[in-house]
Amino acid sequence: EEEVRERETDKLVRIDDKWGLRGSEAIENEARRWDVGLAVACGTHKRLGAASPLSMLGDTDLVIEILKRVPIIVPDHCETLREAVNLAFPGQHIFIRKGEYNVAANPGEEAATPSGRGIGHTVLDIHRSVHLYGERGTLLRGMLVFKKSASEGSVRNMTVQDAGQCSILCETGIWRVDDVFLMCGHASAIKATGNAVVHLRRCRIGGEGEIGQA
Repeated sequence: EEEVRERETDKLVRIDDKWGLRGSEAIENEARRWDVGLAVACGTHKRLGAASPLSMLGDTDLVIEILKRVPIIVPDHCETLREAVNLAFPGQHIFIRKGEYNVAANPGEEAATPSGRGIGHTVLDIHRSVHLYGERGTLLRGMLVFKKSASEGSVRNMTVQDAGQCSILCETGIWRVDDVFLMCGHASAIKATGNAVVHLRRCRIGGEGEIGQA
């Protein structure tokens, strides 16, 4: 069991090294992949891709593997983080542009929370393995809860302001938290339960003062 855990950790590190932290440039580069993903999706559609060579693939798993490598960008492709998480395939990357976001907002609701409003009442349950990357200046208001059905993933380059219990809760799996300001004035900044393993690097933990101050 320990060997399996080490292999999974190594795999997660390789994923992080591949994507890296490149800020706005990374988001703009990855945004171009969306056109590729859209072309693949249309090409495999029964009606839209009737004349496309992609329609001959006939392998759903292969198509999913291709689409998993196309990142979802909030709010370009999805208005809210909740919508992006629900749309993502297991293992897919979600890039979040700079700004303030209510983590539990639904499409059509107020996705960006003005400073000082709506703090402490948002919890987003994440049921699949995803990788969340923020552009410099990204602030998530609420608590991220990675449920038992999510086995691995990462959170990078953002501030997460807690919703009354903690900023991030991992129920199981292997998770990487890098360059994140865990802004928590309650029980704990990050909590791991069950057999969850969380690796933190270059993170800060502070209270509910001004952003950037512990």
